[in-house]
Amino acid sequence: MRLILIGFLLAGAVAVAPLAAKERAPRVTVEDDSLSPLVIVSTAPTGRAKGHIPNGEGDIWLQAGIDRGTGRTVYRVTASIGYWGQWGFYRAANYSVPGSTPGTAALDTVNRSTLACMAPAGCKHVETVAFTVSPELLDQVAASGAPWRFRFMGSAGPKWEETLSPAEVRTLLDAVAARTKKPAAE
Repeated sequence: MRLILIGFLLAGAVAVAPLAAKERAPRVTVEDDSLSPLVIVSTAPTGRAKGHIPNGEGDIWLQAGIDRGTGRTVYRVTASIGYWGQWGFYRAANYSVPGSTPGTAALDTVNRSTLACMAPAGCKHVETVAFTVSPELLDQVAASGAPWRFRFMGSAGPKWEETLSPAEVRTLLDAVAARTKKPAAE
């Protein structure tokens, strides 16, 4: 029983190499539903089970919502954090800002769910959280060439650290620019 449980806990711990920009570009998705007021551009399909949390895994991706009427675009960082134990109630994130002090954001809860419960490990929970970022910050990150670092914190449980590649950020900006016909800053 212990070997099965250990194997199950470690199954999501395999790291996946970051994708180069040309490999990542085809993986951006566009949800263009004519009945929705927003066109959603997302890097979610580039997902990879990773993250730095004991006995956990997760993913982080970018989304842009383009208002059909105004063309206004809102950018969000979204994270799905999976872990065993008590609920973490993730509520805040710190993130790196190229050439400046780290930023802090309050998190919006998108979803909370329990996937499984097993003795003695407890329950496996997944929290999906998000926060809004400016296009100017995304341009800075894309131009920096350095990984964009994040630390997600809750009222209980471990902190979760993650990174996004500047290539993923650039790919999202380019995809939005193609939809809105505005050139992305380099």
